[in-house]
Amino acid sequence: MNFVQHQNKKKLMQNEIFDFVFRIGTTAKVDEAAVEKVCSILTRAYSDRAVSIQGSLINNMIYIGIYLNANADFNREIEPGPHPKSPEAASFREFWGNDKSTLRRFPDGSLLESLGWGPEPLKEIAEYALQKHFAPDATIDIAPRDLSPIFDLPQHENASTANHASLNSISDAYDELVMNLRNLKLTVGITSVSPLSPFLRKTSVFPYEAVRSGHNVSLCPNSIRILARLETSSAWPLRLEPLLQFKIAIYIEMAKLLNEKKITAIPHYEGVQILFRGFVFNLQAVHEDEIRHFHKTPHGTKIEFLERLEVRHHSFVSALGARFDSYPEAVRAAIRWVRSKGVVSKFLSQEAIELMVASAYTTSSSSYSSMSNNNEKEVSPPAYSMAGFLRFLEILKNLPVKSPIITVGDARPNSDALTLPLAIVSNYCEGSEFTKKYDQTPKFNQQNNQNSHKNSKIIISDENSTIPKIVVDFLRKAAAQSLRIALEGRFAPRVPLLRQMFGIPTSHWNYDFSISSKNRPHAEYSLFAGIDKKKRRHGRFDIKSKTAPELADLFVDLDPPKMLVEEVIERFSGVVNFWYDELGGQAIGMSFADNVLRGKDMKVENLKFAQKTDETMVAVDIEGIAQQVVCIGGDIITGMNHR
Repeated sequence: MNFVQHQNKKKLMQNEIFDFVFRIGTTAKVDEAAVEKVCSILTRAYSDRAVSIQGSLINNMIYIGIYLNANADFNREIEPGPHPKSPEAASFREFWGNDKSTLRRFPDGSLLESLGWGPEPLKEIAEYALQKHFAPDATIDIAPRDLSPIFDLPQHENASTANHASLNSISDAYDELVMNLRNLKLTVGITSVSPLSPFLRKTSVFPYEAVRSGHNVSLCPNSIRILARLETSSAWPLRLEPLLQFKIAIYIEMAKLLNEKKITAIPHYEGVQILFRGFVFNLQAVHEDEIRHFHKTPHGTKIEFLERLEVRHHSFVSALGARFDSYPEAVRAAIRWVRSKGVVSKFLSQEAIELMVASAYTTSSSSYSSMSNNNEKEVSPPAYSMAGFLRFLEILKNLPVKSPIITVGDARPNSDALTLPLAIVSNYCEGSEFTKKYDQTPKFNQQNNQNSHKNSKIIISDENSTIPKIVVDFLRKAAAQSLRIALEGRFAPRVPLLRQMFGIPTSHWNYDFSISSKNRPHAEYSLFAGIDKKKRRHGRFDIKSKTAPELADLFVDLDPPKMLVEEVIERFSGVVNFWYDELGGQAIGMSFADNVLRGKDMKVENLKFAQKTDETMVAVDIEGIAQQVVCIGGDIITGMNHR
């Protein structure tokens, strides 16, 4: 069976999100017939590596766009062919030539015709086939798809390698810590431990900075969240206050036993902080009957969200990352892009972004719908992270302003459909357009039906949504702009193109507040920091010491600028909007709608943050709000600029 369908469309290159794009250089005559011939050759050459090949003639040059088959090993270097005595063998040798096709015995013992390729099989296959069957001087120029510059930091020359090394170290430390936890002789034993952190599912934007001697260390390390399940016991109280006290006693006992094992641990009201192998873990515990005992109470809802959603979410994202290598980096790029646009996690959290990117990879979205023209076509999940990231931008571009629906898949991951209802995105965006409190979320369809996504739309509405409409509208416009830049500049130099796509927009800011880098943890974090080769910033929370700091000396998860932004959003939401890049922003932006400055009647509902404009009218005191932000910020803010 031939998996490839090819089409010839003149303008397809401008709006299609392909996995693999290249243009063909040759002295041979190129016209529409040549495009058709090239597509036919590549269809045969790529076989099951591709699901769709499309060609276009632009400025007397042939451009090829390919949707690769992510469910096949499209980068395999050895291509098995037919049995040498089968009817297809002659055709195989005729197409590839006797000099390329060789007999090879495979591990299963079969003797087959085969092809051998180098480290770039997709490029080599195209050039070989085109030179043999189209033009001897044919060469291909591949559109860049490297995203690593947006993750580079001054101390890491290769971001992807650093992140991979960090992940391996964290995973090893986590496994060893779990073993130690399971062996503790607690009053109530630990039955299982689950990870909940992006550092353990490959989706953290930056690698973890371990707290180790002889290294640059941040005194504000991120915590790695883990969940411990405690065994059922008659000792567990059935009332909330005694339960919380009993849990604290367990945390104290756990920390004591860990310290006896020379593993530094400090108990706190909601868990235990553990410094192990240079990584700070934050353990929270639940017992197996806790949801049942406190069903339909605020505490029960909190535990249910943790146990039934966050644990499931981590497992789903981890499984998706293991299934598709490009998914974790696509998520990291999506998070980096959202933060670079100044949209804070209160409005669109990391977990929400993970699920939105997942919609491009799950079975339910493999029938990829181009929302701009409402045409649905069968394509494979993204083969490379760049394609996954661009499909995320398309989701945002077409995000309805009024309707909070994102997209929908089956109710739970299963063997037939690795998907989750992306309405769950709402639970990760507190007070947002996408949100509904967890206990109000529509019941999930539990049927295991791989086709149920066709009719399983879940619509969540929230009339009390507090996310500014301007934020949703801004995301749509910014995504459309970045997507257009990417598709129109496929062959442009990589770094300038990424600078345009990830540029920090400030034209809509009315005020900006400069942030002191000295009072910002992880002071070296900034967009393109590794490329710009600026001198590494050192803040008050960044040290280099021959001995690693103790856990008691660390300010785990402390981020003063982020806390400031969350505070001013809480205070002034509904009047002004705040923008801040949580991954290295140098300033906080404040914007407001034009009608905010218009005079209104002197009524109670119009008196919030108001000043009199005349005897009967009031208007919002924008300058007063800006001064309050400066006062709240203290030494975090070094200056204010009214644009």
